[in-house]
Amino acid sequence: MSDTESAPVYDGPVLASGDSAVMNGVILASAIVPVLIVVVLAWFFLRAARRNDEREGQAEANRPSLPPEAGG
Repeated sequence: MSDTESAPVYDGPVLASGDSAVMNGVILASAIVPVLIVVVLAWFFLRAARRNDEREGQAEANRPSLPPEAGG
């Protein structure tokens, strides 16, 4: 078996794209975009929870207090 038979054969565009700015951009985007999606979703849900807490706190403040004889 000679060296040429055991070496993998790749197309020219595959070899050319291996060290290009486009490939680096794709790798960078695949690392950053999922993190940004998680950050945005966490911000969205935390904001909704804070608004819900504020709404519950406002309802609690507007609720009339029990009279002293109620023993609350």
